Amino acid sequence: MSQRLHVVLVDEKTNQRQEIDLTALLSKFLTPYVVSAPEAPRKRAPRKPRQQKPALTGNAAVRAWAASRGIQVAPRGKIPAGVTAKYETAMARRKKS
Repeated sequence: MSQRLHVVLVDEKTNQRQEIDLTALLSKFLTPYVVSAPEAPRKRAPRKPRQQKPALTGNAAVRAWAASRGIQVAPRGKIPAGVTAKYETAMARRKKS
């Protein structure tokens, strides 16, 4: 991308205009820095969103099972891992019998 930089100076008393093109001057001054500058980092590919683990059990079923055993579980929100583990163990035993 390139740009041109022109500065116009106007003398208020004589109304005389003087135009200066700073493009060449800036180019000459900045060239050593531009040449030695490191490349800008490339954009990284967007991260894939984490996939949630599929629920092994329905939350409603876990809450009902916990309530029937006197285990207190909030009606909404995350179910504690310990309660879910106990439920899965109980269901595995039920399937074996």
